[in-house]
Amino acid sequence: MFWKSAFKWLPRIFIATLILFVCFGLRTVYVLAADASADAPLTASELKDRLDEIKWTLGLIVITAGLFTLAQGVAAGFSAQSFTRQAEDTLTGLKKLESDVHRRYPFFADTEERRSEAYENLTRMLAASSVNDADEGFDWRRFSYAIRSLMERQEILSFERLVPYEIASQHESSEVYSRQIQRLARFYWSKFVFEHGRGLGYFADLERAEYLLELALRKASGRISIYNDLGNIRLESARARIAVQDWSMYPTPQSDQYFGEITEVFKGAIDTFEESIRIQPRQLRARYNLAVLYAEDLQNRLPDAIEQLEEAVKWTNWETRPVPAFTCTAWFNLGCYYGRLAKEKPELTFANKCIAALEDAAKLGLLAPEDVEKEFFSVQAHHRSQLGTVSALIPNTADGDLYYLAQHGSEKTKAELSRLKPLLSAKRAS
Repeated sequence: MFWKSAFKWLPRIFIATLILFVCFGLRTVYVLAADASADAPLTASELKDRLDEIKWTLGLIVITAGLFTLAQGVAAGFSAQSFTRQAEDTLTGLKKLESDVHRRYPFFADTEERRSEAYENLTRMLAASSVNDADEGFDWRRFSYAIRSLMERQEILSFERLVPYEIASQHESSEVYSRQIQRLARFYWSKFVFEHGRGLGYFADLERAEYLLELALRKASGRISIYNDLGNIRLESARARIAVQDWSMYPTPQSDQYFGEITEVFKGAIDTFEESIRIQPRQLRARYNLAVLYAEDLQNRLPDAIEQLEEAVKWTNWETRPVPAFTCTAWFNLGCYYGRLAKEKPELTFANKCIAALEDAAKLGLLAPEDVEKEFFSVQAHHRSQLGTVSALIPNTADGDLYYLAQHGSEKTKAELSRLKPLLSAKRAS
């Protein structure tokens, strides 16, 4: 106890001693000044003694100043060591506390680890993408949900129900947070598309996706991919509403109301794509999406769709960089829209423009074979050939956009379509 008490008082004693030295030196200077102002002159010996005293006093003051500086350095060193020791003790305590929590409540530690792993699966597949920005070059709508295993899908959904990502991960940076919830929105979008294609599909998944993208916009409002995703999800919602509506009952008050809802959803999608174009006019994706929307609009805006695609294919970048597979799809869609227009208005110029656009798509050759086949195919014609007169009971199903020209176009047009068909997916198939 004595040594602890002495060590505690040692800095104070040291500082008091230094103050005494300074006071003594100042007193000496004062005495010398008083002697110098006296009337009696000083002898040479007395003058030498006074000078020696001044030198000694000044030396004492300089030494005192040095001791003060040294004392400050020592004190700072003690403070730094003390702070470091306290920090190390705190870290040790935190590690022990963490260890105790893991030991007593293993469920929470295991849940957090598995939750992080589940969300990492959202981006793990992007490593196989051939583009620099896999977020931009990956077909989320088609593959995000479908290619995942049952365990991967359900892990993400389970942890989303337990603690939604947007709540559990608010501590992350704006960039990480917005990217991750955008990917999660794409996951729900892909989930709806996958299940809707099997006769299921829940609007709640589209609503969840739209909500997440709205949150992403708060963190990264200038990112055009968020606007494009949001517009696509609204387009998907409009498609789903059209699919479930019983149009045989139209017009009725209920159908009028439903038609109004679909129109509003379409308008919301258009506004979102146009905002993306306002931010970055030199992109292909937003105009491509607008063209798809106009082509599916209930008001038959096919000329508007063609106008948008004609403008879209002028640009190299999908959003911020080229994605050849999507550029190929844009040229193919343009050819399909001209093919559909040629059926509605049989003019040679539309057939020629259809072939010209398909030529550009065939140069890239990156389409999925099933996508090409679908546009040359007619479900109703196929069933009629298989079922004969019974096929009259089959509902009228829309033909593929290229089916009319492939079957009823000029001989030259049919020959060109026959030549181009395998080339459209040649590189993708290989």
